[in-house]
Amino acid sequence: MVAVENVGYVILYVRDLEASAAFYRHVVGLPFKLRDAGYAEFVTGETRFGLLERSRASDLIRREPTEGGPAGEVLFLV
Repeated sequence: MVAVENVGYVILYVRDLEASAAFYRHVVGLPFKLRDAGYAEFVTGETRFGLLERSRASDLIRREPTEGGPAGEVLFLV
């Protein structure tokens, strides 16, 4: 069995980065950390919470995301 130390990242794939980032900033109240090349990240303690434009997800997951497919990813640090 692998011992999970913590959740390192939670990344959601979004269609509209601007609208999604505004939601997490203004409605949820997360402090904004950075934005770069279709990615936005918020200050959330030890776990990084980010938004990635769905059109750029294929670079990360090495395949085209499909409708009804993964909405994001969770990375565990072990």
